[in-house]
Amino acid sequence: MSTPDPGLPNLNENRGYGDVIGPGEWNEAVGRINDVEDANADDTAILRGSTATGASTAAKVVTLADPNRVPVAGDLLLIEFTAGNTASTATLAVNGTPALGLTGASGSTTSTANAIAAGVEVLILRDGDRYRALTGNQTIYSAFTAAELQAGSSGSTRMVTPALLAANLLNLAAAKPASATAPGRAGQYWVDATGLYVCIATNTWRLIAGATF
Repeated sequence: MSTPDPGLPNLNENRGYGDVIGPGEWNEAVGRINDVEDANADDTAILRGSTATGASTAAKVVTLADPNRVPVAGDLLLIEFTAGNTASTATLAVNGTPALGLTGASGSTTSTANAIAAGVEVLILRDGDRYRALTGNQTIYSAFTAAELQAGSSGSTRMVTPALLAANLLNLAAAKPASATAPGRAGQYWVDATGLYVCIATNTWRLIAGATF
């Protein structure tokens, strides 16, 4: 909420526009204007803070950089979750104020919607009687295994790593085969200065030696 413009000091009714005022009156006016600017700056500032509460603990305790500030509706907070969050129906108790529920941007209170990785700063809106996370929500997915990817056996949302892509979609072997019977599947290959290694069947490799041409 903005503070109204304080205007200039009241002048004697006998003074006209453009009359000179004394240094004291001028300093008073400048001081009042500065006070208003400072108040307005506080109203629009983002409140920074952090919580070190464990990720699985729903009741999060938040400490702001300004220990005397009490968030009100409409305030924006930038909170670092040093341990992250994996709890559903999480709450935030900020600077000792009563705990209020934390929701995702959609309003959901599930652990999936409110999953936050450790060390992430989240922009949060004090939205009436709750806190709404506007940024920073991160769904944490486990990675596909090579066997799942090759067999198409998993129907859940999962993460594909670059190494898994290289090994299974590009058919690049994870390492140079140590022997002709090293682990491998048909189609995998490895290239180095010696030549091209090709897996022609399960755990069966052939070397095509490089030659100048």
